[in-house]
Amino acid sequence: MSGSPKVLSIRESKKEKLEEIVLRMIVSRLRGIELELSQIANTLTMMNYQSASEDLVRAVENVRKVIKYLDDYADILTISRKFIVLGSS
Repeated sequence: MSGSPKVLSIRESKKEKLEEIVLRMIVSRLRGIELELSQIANTLTMMNYQSASEDLVRAVENVRKVIKYLDDYADILTISRKFIVLGSS
């Protein structure tokens, strides 16, 4: 039966695992973008484009907030998946 609670639990667990993997990939890419933006901001500062540099610094801060949020969410998925696995054994 596809509607049984155990099957639904397994499907949900697989979905959460896939979500976690995708989130980790997004976080990894965002960290790369964060580094690139920081390097551009440093270059702009050296070239005396202070206001543009400040805008990029704010963008980097926003990227860091998004990274933290997604990373925390991925951690929650990991922890909840481990509890589901422990609870079903």
